Amino acid sequence: MSLPRFIEIFGSVENMVEKLVWLPTWHQARMLCYQLGVTDDDLANEWQSGTVFSPGEDLHQIYRRIGDALQKWENKL
Repeated sequence: MSLPRFIEIFGSVENMVEKLVWLPTWHQARMLCYQLGVTDDDLANEWQSGTVFSPGEDLHQIYRRIGDALQKWENKL
């Protein structure tokens, strides 16, 4: 979609900002993990835990790890 179409849907850029949430793609999420110190081993251990993840749930687990890392970072401030 293009910006004019989003403005048509939401009425203004301000409404878009208020109502939309950005979720990173799998690649972006993995890059965020790297930047936040979430290691490949951290993720691999979770995926090899014996839990069967449904399609898309692996990305949800990455989001959770990002959230945990951000919360730890925030608590240090």
